[in-house]
Parts: sequence; C-alpha cells; structure tokens
Amino acid sequence: MYGTNVSVIGDFRCNPMADFLERELGFEIEVKSCFEEDRSSFEENVRNSNTMMLFGSSFERGLARELQIPLMRFVYPVFDQVCMCDYAPYAGFRGAAYLTESIINSVMGFDGKSR
Repeated sequence: MYGTNVSVIGDFRCNPMADFLERELGFEIEVKSCFEEDRSSFEENVRNSNTMMLFGSSFERGLARELQIPLMRFVYPVFDQVCMCDYAPYAGFRGAAYLTESIINSVMGFDGKSR
C-alpha cells in the first residue's frame, strides 16, 4: 500500500482519515475534500489525478465505477453495503487493525467491472 495514490472526501472525519492513511499506512493523498458542498470540484480533481483508490461514502460509488478504482466507505451515508455488527470501530489500536483489514478487503474484492 505504501505510495499508493488515494483521494478522500468526507465530513469531520476526513482530516483524521487522511492523516492515518498518510502517516500510518504510507498512502499518498492526491485529492482531499473535507466539505461535502465541494463535491463537483472534488470529482473533477479526482478525474484529473492519479488516484488508485477512493475513500468516502456511497455517494462516491459512481465516480469509483467510472474510474474503475476501489471505494472504501468510511463516512455516512452507506446505503450499498450491509453491516451486521453494531460496533465496528475505526479508533484506537483495534480500530486501526479493523480499518486496515477493511481497506485490504476493498482492494482484494475489487474486480474493476461495473456492476
């Protein structure tokens, strides 16, 4: 994962997520938007970047499909996945392990085909 170009969009969780991805996992942040009102310019900037993975919500599903890159949903709304657990942390040591596992599973489960 080290050196992989990613883009991040979200709410107040955006900056902490981008910091974690960069500092702890070695990702390169290409485009970041922590204000959802800026969605159209974010999408255009992502299209013009070398982004290989997108971090956001289910709203970014269309962009990820268009660019044929994996999408890791970390902010709400998430309406295209099911979570059976009521507590799936992204904070602390356990959360870092769970988040890393989720990222790896997103990449491993990605086949690049539109669905």
